[in-house]
Amino acid sequence: MYDVPLDKLVNIATDGAPAMLGKKIGLIVVLRDENGNNLLEITYSDLDDDEWLQDLMFLTDAMEHSQTLNLQLQGKDKISDLSQCIFSFQTKLQLFQKDIKNKISCHFPRIKKSCSNIKQEKLNEYMKKLEEILTEFQNRFQDLNYFKLSLDFLKIHLILT
Repeated sequence: MYDVPLDKLVNIATDGAPAMLGKKIGLIVVLRDENGNNLLEITYSDLDDDEWLQDLMFLTDAMEHSQTLNLQLQGKDKISDLSQCIFSFQTKLQLFQKDIKNKISCHFPRIKKSCSNIKQEKLNEYMKKLEEILTEFQNRFQDLNYFKLSLDFLKIHLILT
């Protein structure tokens, strides 16, 4: 039907548009033979790689914690809570490092659920990543730490009035 050099095709991504998935003229149909068999071998080799899956689970859990912080920082009338959210998250990062070091994964449920045989080198890598995130937070919010006492005083004053 079409002369598509399949050996040059490495990936297909689609947003579900009819031009891609249409039953009669979509690209996916073009990539099938007359019997309806796929001309491309579809593989998910990354899903067979335990270390890749462990990294994905760590990233997913870490991003969930980041998303929680993001939501806490949004909204009106939260000025007095912003600094406390940042300080709390930095403390949580330290706790996460200790948990990983002690092989406690209560804050990383996806790792706990799907990665029972995780190697110590991988745990060390995750602790290092968490340390890098903590250092970045400390650097970005060092001014906030400098004004911590003043912010606490203002917060108490706002509560009392």
